[in-house]
Amino acid sequence: MWWRHLVAGGVAGAVSRTCTAPLDRLKVFLQVRGKEFQSIQQCLRHMLQEGGLRSLWRGNGINIIKIAPESALKFLAYEKAKRLIKGDSNRDIGIFERFFAGSLAGSIAQTSIYPMEVLKTRLAL
Repeated sequence: MWWRHLVAGGVAGAVSRTCTAPLDRLKVFLQVRGKEFQSIQQCLRHMLQEGGLRSLWRGNGINIIKIAPESALKFLAYEKAKRLIKGDSNRDIGIFERFFAGSLAGSIAQTSIYPMEVLKTRLAL
């Protein structure tokens, strides 16, 4: 059943990243070219004039290629870490153990996907 965590993580990551893609592109745009604009609205207007509504999702393809495996790895690593911590006992793990499992899962996923983050940022511009 491990594959369910991979699929759930991948789909959840792809959907959430697509929904927030315009905000991510706006953030990157302002980080790189922020001095050209007086406000967020002016930057957004510029992006829309430059490429229309679809331009707000520019670079989202690589975003999905990056986030789907990252989320899938994170979900899977979290479940595996919880099982390792829990061992053979039937007890539920505590808050600090969940925190540790989540931190470990996030570290594994981010380390694996980091080169894609660089590529995503470059393509967003």
